[in-house]
Amino acid sequence: MNNGLEHESQLPAAEQALAWGDPEQAAQVGLGWYNLGTVRLQCRENAAAVEAFHQALVIAPRDVDTLYNLALALTALEKPAAAAHYYHRALAEAPRDPDILYNLGLLYRKMGRYGEALRYLARVVELEPGHAPAYGHLGTILTKLDDRPRAIACFEKLVELGHKPESARHMLAALRGETTAAPPGEYVAALFDQYADRFEGELMEQLGYRVPFLLAEMLREVRGEKVFRRLLDLGCGTGLVGETFLSLATDLVGVDLSGRMLDQARAKKIYSSLHQEDLLDFCRDSLADFDLVVAADVLIYLGDLQPFFQVVGRVLAPGGELLLSVEEGREGADFLLRESGRYAHAPDYLEGLAAAAGLGLVTRRRTGLRREREEWIYGWLYFFQQPEQGRPD
Repeated sequence: MNNGLEHESQLPAAEQALAWGDPEQAAQVGLGWYNLGTVRLQCRENAAAVEAFHQALVIAPRDVDTLYNLALALTALEKPAAAAHYYHRALAEAPRDPDILYNLGLLYRKMGRYGEALRYLARVVELEPGHAPAYGHLGTILTKLDDRPRAIACFEKLVELGHKPESARHMLAALRGETTAAPPGEYVAALFDQYADRFEGELMEQLGYRVPFLLAEMLREVRGEKVFRRLLDLGCGTGLVGETFLSLATDLVGVDLSGRMLDQARAKKIYSSLHQEDLLDFCRDSLADFDLVVAADVLIYLGDLQPFFQVVGRVLAPGGELLLSVEEGREGADFLLRESGRYAHAPDYLEGLAAAAGLGLVTRRRTGLRREREEWIYGWLYFFQQPEQGRPD
C-alpha cells in the first residue's frame, strides 16, 4: 500500500481525471484515498481519515464502503449527527446490510434516540436471527423503556445463542424479580467496557450523579482538610473519585474490572498504580494497607455484602477509614436485585455486617444518588472506621 504522502499528492490528479473524463484514472485515485482513509482509521487518526474518505467520495459518491467507514470515523470524533447522515447514505445503497443497520442502531442508542435504535437493531435480527450483540442492545434498550416482556425475550435469546449467557441470566433474574448473591464478573466488566467512553458525560450531565463529591463533603465535615497517606479507590472506573479526593490523599491506588475504564483513569495521571482485578480478590491478596478506602457506587454491583466486609478490613490500616455508598433497599429484605441490574441494600443489614467486621460507624447520610426515569434513586452514604488497634481476630 502506498504511504499517505503519495495519496495526498493525488488530489490534483483526481480533479484532472474527473475533468478530462478519465474514469479509470479517477477510480484508481479514489481507491488510493479510500485506502489511506482505512489506514488512518485503523491508526485512530480519525480526523485525517474523515478527510481522506471525503476525497474518495469526490470520485465515488455512492460507494458503500467509503460511506460506512466515514460514518465510523465521524462517530469516533463524537459527531453523531454527521455520522448518521453518512450511515443513511450507505443504507440507501445497501438497505439490507446488517453492519450498517447495526452501527446505525448503536449510534442512535448512544444519542438517546431509543425508538430509532430499536427500529434498526430489530431489522438486524430480522435479517440475521443469530446476531447476538444486536439482541443484547435490544434487551438493554427495552429494559430502559420498561418493556419487560420484550426485554426478557431478548435476554432469553442470548442464553439460547450462548452469547455471554451468565450476563444474560443476571438480567433475566433482575427482570423477573429474582435476587442473586452477585452478578458474574463478565457482566460488570462488559457493562463498563462498553460504557467507558461516555461514562462521565452521561452519568454526571444526564443523571446528576454526585456520589464522589458527596462522600468527599462528608469526609471534610468530620476530618476537615486532613490529608491521608494512601487512598484505595475500589471500582475506580474513569477516576472520578481520584479527581475528587486528589487534594486529600498523597498516594492513590485504583482497582476496577473494566480495562477500558482503567484506560480512562490512566490518562488522568493521578494514580500511582491501577489494577484490573476483582475488588474482593484485590482486598484478599494485597499486602499493602490504606488509611482511606473509598467504594463509591460499587456495592450496587454486589448483592451479598458479607464477603466484602470480610476482606475490606485486610487493606485498612489501624484506624483506617472507609467511605461507601449503597442504593436504598426495601424493609424486610437484606438486599434485592433491581430491574436495572443493580443491587439495593437495607441499612440495618449493611450496618450489622460492618459491626461484625469490627468497623465503627462514624456517620451516615441518606441522599439522592442519581436520576433515573426523571426520578431520584435514593441511597445511603456511610463513613466507617477501623479500630486503632487494627482488625480484630
